[in-house]
Amino acid sequence: MSAYESGTVAMVTALNRSTPWRAFFDGKTWRECGSDGFCVDSPTSIRPLVVLDLSAAPFASDDVIPSDFAEWLRFLGTRDVAIKREREVFAKWLADQIEAQSQPARIPEPGVWGVVEAAWNSGGYRWQWVRHGRAWLNAEGERADWNDLIDPTLVRPGIEDAS
Repeated sequence: MSAYESGTVAMVTALNRSTPWRAFFDGKTWRECGSDGFCVDSPTSIRPLVVLDLSAAPFASDDVIPSDFAEWLRFLGTRDVAIKREREVFAKWLADQIEAQSQPARIPEPGVWGVVEAAWNSGGYRWQWVRHGRAWLNAEGERADWNDLIDPTLVRPGIEDAS
């Protein structure tokens, strides 16, 4: 199981190369962008890149097209307070895209008797949770749903339900 979702773009260094190259994850392996030939299953380093969806940018003006985005950002950075609102909209949009792409992917829910370590109820303390049927229980006997566990990390996968 990979920590990266299919389509992730990253700077990847292969064992047999000295410099990183831009690659995308196809779900099984890293493939060099723009090439179908070079791929690597076990890179020595992976630095994910943020890929901005410029077609969805909240442009203040309809006449600004995505290819002019860099120029538009420079314009926003040099103007006075008159366009403060536009600057705030862009900053939030950029921050949202960066945050969405830089957070680790959530692990899939383990099977029955699976164990994860996770925070719960925004308390910050991390517990070990064991899956009992559809519920998750910690050592204190507290019960939680899978979606209520915060940033779970796998301790033991458990078994799949027999049907």
